[in-house]
Amino acid sequence: MVKSALGLLTSTIALLSASNAPAEEFRCYFTEPFVSVKYNSATKYLVTSALADAKESGDGSFVPQPKFQMGVTMNTAADGTITWVNSKGVTIFTLALSNNGSNGMSNVIYPYDITANSSLSLPKDGLGGCESESKPAIR
Repeated sequence: MVKSALGLLTSTIALLSASNAPAEEFRCYFTEPFVSVKYNSATKYLVTSALADAKESGDGSFVPQPKFQMGVTMNTAADGTITWVNSKGVTIFTLALSNNGSNGMSNVIYPYDITANSSLSLPKDGLGGCESESKPAIR
């Protein structure tokens, strides 16, 4: 009985700790192809915008056509690796805190390397750089 109560208490504390984690917004960038990704851990919305998906407007400029995914969960492993998992249970992005991330075209140093684990206008297993509100890039 004591073991059961202790297990329940431990599970409850873990659940409360996870739900009290501060919300974060992440911004990530890839090149070749040019893709940006935004994720908000509070809303669980992930938005991708790819140059390849942009539509030409009447004046010759290109208008981004963002793609939205709802219900994307964020999991953080003991080693700090973050995964974003879609509503079907598929890991779509993996972030590693390297403090040496790159978007592939600028001198900006991102705290995270991000790997795309899916395609659909995203670089298949491509690498990019990612920052968050608590861990901004060095510009």
